[in-house]
Amino acid sequence: MGRHYQRLERNKGIFTAFGLNLVAWGIYSVCLSVMEDRFSPQAWQPGGVSAPLRAVHNALVYLSYGIGFTQLFHIVPWVTRLVVQRQFERANGVMIGALITALLCGGCFVLFFPYLTAQSTMFWR
Repeated sequence: MGRHYQRLERNKGIFTAFGLNLVAWGIYSVCLSVMEDRFSPQAWQPGGVSAPLRAVHNALVYLSYGIGFTQLFHIVPWVTRLVVQRQFERANGVMIGALITALLCGGCFVLFFPYLTAQSTMFWR
């Protein structure tokens, strides 16, 4: 295989990782917004919503803001599938895209999540 083909496959893998992350973030965010819209703001006050529902809500908040870590749920199976199919260059690109996403989102998560939770009455109860 030529260098051009390898570079093309690697780039396809990087954009595949970014696409998978966008889809996962969208799913987490939609689930979170549906959950928050289903109940009134008064229901989220202490004693208004059951503890398991509150735990699911907080988990969705972490999943939607911490997409760098939650890539394990969708990137690892995808890379495993590509390796089994012997598409090593594309698997390498997916890992590069996942690493870029983890570094960018992880830094933002560490910097901004404590500020967001301190300003909001929706996240922590």
